[in-house]
Amino acid sequence: MSKIKFGFSIPILAGSDINFQRIDYKAIENAVMECEQLGFDSIWAADHFILGLDGAILECWTTLSSLAGITDKMRLGTLVLCNSHSIPP
Repeated sequence: MSKIKFGFSIPILAGSDINFQRIDYKAIENAVMECEQLGFDSIWAADHFILGLDGAILECWTTLSSLAGITDKMRLGTLVLCNSHSIPP
């Protein structure tokens, strides 16, 4: 029987569902470290072109790459990753 796994979706844009008024990378790092201590299995970041409050957003791959340096146990993943988007001129 396989065990249930739990992941945490990090808030990468201001004004997101948990009401960050500004992006605070240190708060994200702290949340990831706490998730690891609590036994979470994974961390997820969205890859969107939708900007947060006042255009504040962290880029998915850069954020996950940075977080890879502070976690030893958790897997890292992307939500809604798409390479076929085009940005209008």
